Amino acid sequence: RKDSTDMSEPIVDLDFSLHDRTAVVTGGASGIGAAIGSAFVSKGARVAVVDLNQNAAQATADTLGHGSRGFACDVSDPGSVTATSDAVIDAFGGIDILVNSAGIVVLAPAEDLSLDAWDKTIDVNLKGTFLMCQAVGRHMLEAGGGVIGNMVSQVATVALDQHVA
Repeated sequence: RKDSTDMSEPIVDLDFSLHDRTAVVTGGASGIGAAIGSAFVSKGARVAVVDLNQNAAQATADTLGHGSRGFACDVSDPGSVTATSDAVIDAFGGIDILVNSAGIVVLAPAEDLSLDAWDKTIDVNLKGTFLMCQAVGRHMLEAGGGVIGNMVSQVATVALDQHVA
């Protein structure tokens, strides 16, 4: 836009192509992750649908089409993250985009939430994001660049009942 009051031109040009780009979407088998994968395919990208459940990941990849593939990964496990990022690079030749959308929610009042539930939530939602950024980020640095997007919940800034972890 020419200035903040000029509404005649869009802020972002949505007419772009991701042809020959590879996008990795964690938590990609369902929900927001699957919708993100669909948006990438609509712009021409190949999508690596990454999810804990291999069958669900592949089913979503099959639905997306355009050369998308499903990959099983436990984002909280460094070995699984490394193996998956390597498998995606082997399958597609590289990674241009990473979207960390994997996440879990355990609903419980603070006084009742178990330490195991706390640890699992932090391992998937926080450590998993870090591990994926680290593994894919190394590749992106070697390749000369890439884009990483991390999804967050509204409870990152607003307290919600029973969303302690």
